[in-house]
Amino acid sequence: MDATLDVVGGKWNSAILCLLKERESLRTKEIEEAFPTLSRKVLSQCLKSLENKGVIHRKIETGATVKVTYRLSKYGRSLEEVLDTLCTWGQNHMNKE
Repeated sequence: MDATLDVVGGKWNSAILCLLKERESLRTKEIEEAFPTLSRKVLSQCLKSLENKGVIHRKIETGATVKVTYRLSKYGRSLEEVLDTLCTWGQNHMNKE
């Protein structure tokens, strides 16, 4: 359980993973807009941590401007069932109160 929580634990890691699960890929700005109270510094730390753990993939496209996108990796997709269960439980918990 500790190994799983090391990846999905914390307020922002699980939220970012759930968001990426719902979308094919997202730019940094789109993630920032989804979580307005999340600072750029913390977002950057979370994205680097998730990338280092192999659950997300960062793609850099160069051109007139640099475009960075994030998506769940194949390994990260293996978390989808876990994320669905956590999200469902959380929604039920919020409705209980």
